[in-house]
Amino acid sequence: MDENIQIANWAVEISFIGTTVGNEISVANALSATDGATQCNYFTTFGYFDLAAVRCIERLNSSYLVLLHPEVTESAPFRFFADCNTSKEKFAHALTSWNLAIAVVAKIRAWNSTPQGNERWAAADLLQKTFPECFVFFGLGFSELLLMTGGDDLSSLLRQVGQIRSIPAPESQTRALFDKTTTFPFISCRVLEGGNYEGITGHVEPVITVACAPSSERTIAAALREKNIIAKNVYGKNDLLLAWREQISISDLANFLSEFRSTWGRNGTVRKTTTYLETSLDESPTAIVSERQSVQESISATDEEELFAKLRMVEPYSLRAGLSDLVLRLMTCLRDPQLAPYYQDMVNTLEFVQNIVEELRSSDDLASKEAEAAAARVAHTARSAINQRYAALELHPETLALPILLCCATYGR
Repeated sequence: MDENIQIANWAVEISFIGTTVGNEISVANALSATDGATQCNYFTTFGYFDLAAVRCIERLNSSYLVLLHPEVTESAPFRFFADCNTSKEKFAHALTSWNLAIAVVAKIRAWNSTPQGNERWAAADLLQKTFPECFVFFGLGFSELLLMTGGDDLSSLLRQVGQIRSIPAPESQTRALFDKTTTFPFISCRVLEGGNYEGITGHVEPVITVACAPSSERTIAAALREKNIIAKNVYGKNDLLLAWREQISISDLANFLSEFRSTWGRNGTVRKTTTYLETSLDESPTAIVSERQSVQESISATDEEELFAKLRMVEPYSLRAGLSDLVLRLMTCLRDPQLAPYYQDMVNTLEFVQNIVEELRSSDDLASKEAEAAAARVAHTARSAINQRYAALELHPETLALPILLCCATYGR
């Protein structure tokens, strides 16, 4: 691909990073001093991963930045592109000024009718008008939108998440705009490194799961008892569950996590912590619901029979297998009541296959060869899109396996 081709106005890359326990700040400092990673802004994040490196990039097709360090256990990068309404300079300045931030990836709710192709743009426009301080980006996979905003008050940011989830769809004031959202709260490493926890405000009810060495549970629990923290055994992937009896400030939580991970992580006792932030549920009544609509029939029985009859005539056999596999996968997804809403915007792929099969039988050799190349390319790309959506990679980034050899590597020393 020509590297000079500009696919989008500009883009943001978020790399989620897992580190050994207690070394997240030293990893961020080391990475920030390496070539290629100096433009990243580093945040600690709650949930599966420990760090997030956020940077602006000029082109979507530029090389990925793989952040390597002896204490990095895994990383997963995601890209979202901006349109002409989002200022790169303004976003870059905001990144450096935020003490706290949230990133929300959102899946737009299934449409009542066949998509027109402008739904994500309409949803982005609605979000930008409703939340003028938020930055809205467009996704490349399962989730169509990314929203990022920040400040100093986590309680205020989390309330915005509730408001985002309650936005009604434009075509119906009683149905939610989004079918799924996933939220990643961030704390700037700049705040944690300086120990200036007074610069962040807000209250949460945290729950922390801990994976630790066998027989160390009682020792850890005894050390936490004087802090009035509840410690319970859990059975499964993790070993301990930590909870507080009442809300605590985000500054106290940040301070506790820093001390706990440093104390117990660096000596090898604690191998993993995962923090979940909870807040009281707003029980005020709402007219918004999020039920899915019935999906229209993707292809008539007559057209389906005709399509498969044509596919049986496709040559070579490898192309026939690829197109048939694509059609079968997509039709299965479109007919599944749980999966159909996520694949309805791909229904036009079936029409493409119907048309390209006709072109493959052209008496013009050049036209036939061009059609064969286009069919092979679309079959591969569409099947990849189906698999990526099914995996819902933005919602489960830990499932990503990063192809190191295909990326631009940076090593932190």
